[in-house]
Amino acid sequence: MVAIQDIANGTDLGSIFVNEDIACQTPFHNGQPYVNREYTITPTTSDTAYVCLYYLDDDFALYNGDASLTGWPLLPTSTNMSLIGNICITKVDNGPINNPGSTATTIPNSDITASYDPNTTVWTVCFPVGSFSSFYCHTCNPGNAPLPVMLSYFKGRKQDQTSVLSWSTVRERNNSHFILERSRDGKTFSAISAAIPSQALNGNSEEKLDYTYTDQQPMNGHNYYRLLQVDLDGKNNYSQIVDVYFGNETLVNMYPNPVQNQLTVEVNTPKATTAELRIMDATGRVVRTVVMNLSEGLNETEVSMEGLADGVYLLRLSNDKGLNYSQMIRKN
Repeated sequence: MVAIQDIANGTDLGSIFVNEDIACQTPFHNGQPYVNREYTITPTTSDTAYVCLYYLDDDFALYNGDASLTGWPLLPTSTNMSLIGNICITKVDNGPINNPGSTATTIPNSDITASYDPNTTVWTVCFPVGSFSSFYCHTCNPGNAPLPVMLSYFKGRKQDQTSVLSWSTVRERNNSHFILERSRDGKTFSAISAAIPSQALNGNSEEKLDYTYTDQQPMNGHNYYRLLQVDLDGKNNYSQIVDVYFGNETLVNMYPNPVQNQLTVEVNTPKATTAELRIMDATGRVVRTVVMNLSEGLNETEVSMEGLADGVYLLRLSNDKGLNYSQMIRKN
């Protein structure tokens, strides 16, 4: 997963826990894409070290396919090795990048050594660190700034026959307005709202501000939404993408996997219902049961995994209306 070399200075890193989350598509944060592998490294003692992270050539190619659509620079691939100078890493402290209160710093390309192995199609990206946290790979932007941290959340849910989109900011700097965009395929977007003005005085705030918008005429099937945030000087950023589904089937998503203490269970259902989530260990014994009262649309439930031993669990979500979903989850 990673290679970590402790820098000799009298302080031992001790035991090191590494969590690697792999997304199915290129994630975006406030409009900036990053590679679909997120690494979180937690040693017993946080200190200086030399870290190497690994990415598939396919990971970089996936990033480039989405970055090219939004005008971001491209990462190197086996067919274009000359772009190594575009690799940058964002280091985020105090939780994942979407957490309120997290802080981001850039590890510049000048501190990065990157190489490619054609036999394994793996890129090795190495750099020194003074402490550990979460690491995100992306292309260096013009100001060599880290991935921006502003939105606390951006969510969508089905309400009757409308999509209700809500978001919150924990900090705004020279913010003019937002525009909500929608897509059928998650790639080609068009605006569905007029400018939604910033609630911050003169576009600047250090307080939590809440926003909402209702799409009165969502499409049948998947509705992908994103926010375009526009500064007073015309610069703009995009949020991550959310999906509000209008159909006759129930969609279930459980993450992260592996999980540590808290598992998120998302259920998008066409009708209000009650379901039971059973967590079973490797012997088939039910170790935890959670009853979920689901409303029409998207439901998000946090399930505690604390107190359960590390290992593989089978999670089964079912009810008497035909819902029967199972997923294997590893707890570390």
